[in-house]
Amino acid sequence: MKIVFIVFNAAIEDEVMECLAKTGVSNYTKFPDIHGKGGHSDPHLDTQIWPGTNHGLLIAADVSLKDKILKEVKNLKAEYAKEGIKAFVFSPEEVA
Repeated sequence: MKIVFIVFNAAIEDEVMECLAKTGVSNYTKFPDIHGKGGHSDPHLDTQIWPGTNHGLLIAADVSLKDKILKEVKNLKAEYAKEGIKAFVFSPEEVA
């Protein structure tokens, strides 16, 4: 099992959710209104100077589903490069 954490501009939430539906993802934990600054997009700090926020999704997936998710994220990243989207993959040490 892998944990995929996706952070993305709230403005492209519909596109992200459509792509995840294509991969078969139906279970996730959503983190709304994440603030941050990355290297490939403007900061999303929900201020007058840096408006906007990010959302995050935490998804538990087997290896084949993880690969499908990463492929879709790469496609979205190419299409929405300035909005900001990134996926991180973790291996859980324990699951209870």
